[in-house]
Amino acid sequence: EACVFFRSQHGCARGDECRYCHLEHATSSAPRPRKQTRDKIKERVLQLFRQNVQNPAQLHEDLQEEARSHPYACRIIQGYLDDDIPLTLEAEYQGLQAHWDPDLGCVFSL
Repeated sequence: EACVFFRSQHGCARGDECRYCHLEHATSSAPRPRKQTRDKIKERVLQLFRQNVQNPAQLHEDLQEEARSHPYACRIIQGYLDDDIPLTLEAEYQGLQAHWDPDLGCVFSL
């Protein structure tokens, strides 16, 4: 099973300790799912980031599981990890911006 962090531009912070494959794998050519499905997948991925802000190890496992569930999830996760897609936060955090850092986890800024 391919490591979702290894393929990101930051790489996998676990290195040799990672239990997922760090070799290049072919990307999925599955068709893009309908909008309702895409939105559900995006929300599930965002929820994983929100739940694991302080726990990068658990986030790694949860994202791997989500990536297994649907090829599109892999693309969404990759976008967040590469910081191509900003992490949207709950209303109580209005004014904060967030992005993923492989060493620090979610990093917040004003």
